[in-house]
Amino acid sequence: MSSAPAAPSADSPASGARRAPEVFLRLITAIHSVLPGFVRSRLPVTFIGYAIINGSAFILDIICLRIFNNHLHWWFPMAVTVGYAIAGIYSFLLNRWLNFQSHGHVVEQGPATRWGSSASTWSSSWACPRCCTGSG
Repeated sequence: MSSAPAAPSADSPASGARRAPEVFLRLITAIHSVLPGFVRSRLPVTFIGYAIINGSAFILDIICLRIFNNHLHWWFPMAVTVGYAIAGIYSFLLNRWLNFQSHGHVVEQGPATRWGSSASTWSSSWACPRCCTGSG
């Protein structure tokens, strides 16, 4: 007798993690549907999600800056850098999870794989024609 693994229940955290992107998509689709037709035809649904997530990232950045600088008395450039990094990571992860619903590995989707195959194309397209190619 072998028993199959139980599927996550509706109350389990794994179920909530899968349901959150669906709820977010319904929210931004509802917002998109009330836009005027000429705006709706030019504005993708994911842009609304992007604006919501990055607007909240800006608020997080300002809150972190205030806490680090005013309350913890960190050196201002350090407070700005750490707050910006926290907000950037927050924005990246939430956009990836909720807005774009990406499930692949981050490294496989990042620029490292693209640069490996197209570094020579990039460098030749940005090279100065007179100085760098020897044609001048």
